[in-house]
Parts: sequence; structure tokens; C-alpha cells
Amino acid sequence: MTEIVRLNRSNTSYFRVIANLHCKEISGGVLSIFGEEFLVILYRYISEAPNCGIWVSEDCGVFKGFICGCADDKKMFRRVLMRGFFPLVIVGLRAIRRPGVVSGVINVVKVLLKSKHDELFTRAQLLSLAVNSLSREKGIGRSLVRAFEIELDIWGVDEYLVWTTDWNLGALRFYESNGFRRALTGQHSTGDMVGLLKSRTSFTS
Repeated sequence: MTEIVRLNRSNTSYFRVIANLHCKEISGGVLSIFGEEFLVILYRYISEAPNCGIWVSEDCGVFKGFICGCADDKKMFRRVLMRGFFPLVIVGLRAIRRPGVVSGVINVVKVLLKSKHDELFTRAQLLSLAVNSLSREKGIGRSLVRAFEIELDIWGVDEYLVWTTDWNLGALRFYESNGFRRALTGQHSTGDMVGLLKSRTSFTS
């Protein structure tokens, strides 16, 4: 029976699994360019940050997919960097020569320095979502989104954002079929980005 489990720092075996799946299935994303080792550390610190969460879908111990999100991306990044600065920097420096890493660091710094007065939308974000290729078309992605939105409702979030590349038609179709609408565009070294927004009125019941 498939179940959704929320991770915490003690679930150490999962962080390697979700980092590996992230690199395979979200290869065009901002975080993937830093590599699997970086993601293992990042997800571990995200799992213990306030108003952040990572949920995994599994069936009889078989990992199916995961979702990660937060109520405020700026607060999340600050918390993670405050707690995990040195291990993240050490691993990040090893990946510095990879294409897109420098621009990725610049993008993160811009997020941290951005004034709240410049914000047009809520900072709540679905940071990453991936489902194992053998487990697709079975409603797992939708169930993971539902688990995240239940928590968003508890946090009092009215709307949240997810970014994907404009060439990832599968992701765009999935999000739009789940109540998201295109709201923003942006640039990244891996391609043009599309920001999709979803409001509380469209949250899965």
C-alpha cells in the first residue's frame, strides 16, 4: 500500500535516495547543477527547518518519489546556510567548475538579498518534485502535492510558486492540470524558466 511519509533529520537513508532521484529527474533545475553530494546535505538541513518539509511516497518500503517545499524560501535559505554553511560550501566548491554553478550561486544570493518590498508574490514554494520513472501515471505526483498543500494550509499560506524550465513540457502539463497557472518567467543557465502559481482556492481537498 502506497503511503506518504514526512521526513526528519533522523531519516538519513532517504536523503541519498532523494538526491539521486533529483539529479536524474530534475537535471535542468537550479539545484541539480551542484551535484548529488550537495543535495544530500541540503535536503538534510531543509528537513529540520521551520515551515519546511520533505515528503516521500513509498509502497512496502519501495521508494516512489518525493516533494520538498517551504512557506518562505528566503527564510529557508537563510536557515539552511546558517546551520549548514561549511559543509555546503566545502561540497559546493568541489562542483564550482561545473557549467551553471557560478550563476546558480549568484541566483541564490539574489534571493537572499532581495527586499520584501520588491516581492510581487508569496515566497512559499514547491522547491522540488520527482517521481521514479517506473512509478509514473499512478497519481503519486498528485498525492505528494496534496500532502504538501495540507501542510501549507496549516501554515496559513494562501498561494505558492513552483519553477520549471520552459522546455519541460511534461512538468508544465502536470502542474497546469493540478491547478497552477503561469505567472512568471526567468533566466537560468540551463534555459528559460517558468514560474507557476497556485492559490488556496485551487488547493487539493
